[in-house]
Amino acid sequence: MKYCIIFCLFIGIASARPHGWVKKTPEELKQVRADCLEKFPVPKETRELFKRFEYPDEEIVEKYVHCVAAELQYFVEPEGYIDEHLETQFGTDKTPIINKCITFKKDHPDWTLGHWALSDWKCLVKEGLITEEYKNTVIDH
Repeated sequence: MKYCIIFCLFIGIASARPHGWVKKTPEELKQVRADCLEKFPVPKETRELFKRFEYPDEEIVEKYVHCVAAELQYFVEPEGYIDEHLETQFGTDKTPIINKCITFKKDHPDWTLGHWALSDWKCLVKEGLITEEYKNTVIDH
């Protein structure tokens, strides 16, 4: 019995991940996007733009992008986007893009969380952060 307990403890320790954050699967990405669309019903024509990775500067889009980024724990208040989470999700080869695009709230004190999340996200998209795997997670609802 004591060997069983020791074995279980060993497995638990070995499987623990530092910081508790792991790369999100395409299924998790789709589910979070669907959940955020329920909370923030972006019009269908605007959602069509998302398929081309175009994000208009509209309040509903800001709220949606913030929701997705926050639910995935890419973006947390008050830090903003978490570079380690983005590097884990998209790859450390994307670090220069991430460092170029992440801004700090102190630099934009008048921005809402949604505006901040969208602004940084648009830069990340424009600079090539998005991988083929991520492109396949856009939902059509």
